[in-house]
Amino acid sequence: MSGNRFEIRVPATSANMGPGFDVIGLAVNILLKLDISLYEEVPSSAKNPGFNVEIQYSGDNSTVPLEPEKNIILVVALFILKNNGFSKFPKYTKVVAENNIPLGRGMGSSAAAIVAGAILANEVGKLGFSREELLKYCLVFENHPDNITPAMVGGIVASYINHASNSDDNTATADANKGSNKSISGDSIDFVRVPYSDKIKAVTVVPQFELSTSVARSVLPTSYEKSDVKTVGTWARENCGYPEPTEYTWIAWCLLEWCWPDRPRSGDR
Repeated sequence: MSGNRFEIRVPATSANMGPGFDVIGLAVNILLKLDISLYEEVPSSAKNPGFNVEIQYSGDNSTVPLEPEKNIILVVALFILKNNGFSKFPKYTKVVAENNIPLGRGMGSSAAAIVAGAILANEVGKLGFSREELLKYCLVFENHPDNITPAMVGGIVASYINHASNSDDNTATADANKGSNKSISGDSIDFVRVPYSDKIKAVTVVPQFELSTSVARSVLPTSYEKSDVKTVGTWARENCGYPEPTEYTWIAWCLLEWCWPDRPRSGDR
């Protein structure tokens, strides 16, 4: 951050990698970019003085709402600010977004927007939160960590939700546009980085239709046969010597090509 202007860049992500459903995800170099300008006085051309912020998009993002109470980047930022003593953005803020992540195509566009909003609030409010603390806020808006974690920290990561004993799991499933109805719980995200060779390159295939995460998840059954979910765990015990498939070595082995097929979920989706 320099003076009254700074940039935020958040990568696209691919998650549910192999058997790591809701666990393993990676960041790719397709970016959501925010160019932020802060003003000491509210400009005469201000569009949303009540929130002290406005956003516009470059390129073709005509379907993205611009209202602060509907735009997910600003909804997240305002939620965090209001939970830390601010009723609105502390300085009038103009955000110019360049979104190169296809919407609704399985590349974590929502997660990138949520992470961008969290970082935006942290910077304009000078809150000083760590990435781990910001991830707790992100979890309010997306209750599975496999996209938001690599969007925040980069690389390939395996992450899971550490549920607090007094947590209300339904808190994070509400409509992301209704930030005022949300509250942060004691849940947190734990993650480990998965080492990988820089010779590995990502190839993306982008469909010509949109499919929301909620619809994609709705086709999954509520239970599975034991034979569908025990294969990887059995292999880990026999070949790695670990009693449970939760160790770091198991995560690395899951990246092997033969372990990539996802029997419980790929068929339904």
